[in-house]
Amino acid sequence: MNNFCDGHYFQNYHKFKDTRTILDAVVLTNYLQWNNKCTKFFEIGVNKGANFAIAIEAKDSMECVLVDPDLTSFNVCVPIELRTRATCMEIYSRDIDYSKLPCMDFISLDGDPTHPTPTDDLKNLMSITHEQSVIQLSWVNHPDTKYSREFLKKANWTKWIELDSSEFWARCSLQDFINNLIENKTGLLDFSTIIKGNDKDDYKWKLTTPKFVYEHVKLLRDYIK
Repeated sequence: MNNFCDGHYFQNYHKFKDTRTILDAVVLTNYLQWNNKCTKFFEIGVNKGANFAIAIEAKDSMECVLVDPDLTSFNVCVPIELRTRATCMEIYSRDIDYSKLPCMDFISLDGDPTHPTPTDDLKNLMSITHEQSVIQLSWVNHPDTKYSREFLKKANWTKWIELDSSEFWARCSLQDFINNLIENKTGLLDFSTIIKGNDKDDYKWKLTTPKFVYEHVKLLRDYIK
């Protein structure tokens, strides 16, 4: 496992900060390293490759499958030594043959946010999930993301974690992971607020970080370590 601050994502934060915030990156890294059974990562909507860079360097056993109709930005922002560790499909999500894919442990949905595409993707993704799978929704502030949330709720998925630029959904409980985050609240998480949801909230837990953290990430390098 690499030190987070030595990884490609953090070293190139200036390239990735508009697509994946540092808080989301830290929590994703923590989850992948905490869950030793989570080894299969699938992403629709790769863009610059921020999530992939985080996942592939979280631990050596990660197997990543990436789908995007245009991998130009990905090829520019991620070095070839990392790209060759992924299976890349330069196609639209509607053209994926899910029958040829194994079940995935962690699924990042970050493609076209316009309804009905994300909901159609989720319907198809159900065939490669298992009871311990986690789905990460992006585009949290896009108005059409409400349809994705509605679909997942009806399918008995729960929004366990709401972050600044993504949400973690699961059918299983993520409480043990959240307990681990709280018990080991160091580094960047010391700058973050962790809120337990109540009956009126649509999340179990919410983590957020002040804007100054995102504007001064380099100053926090030693502290995050």
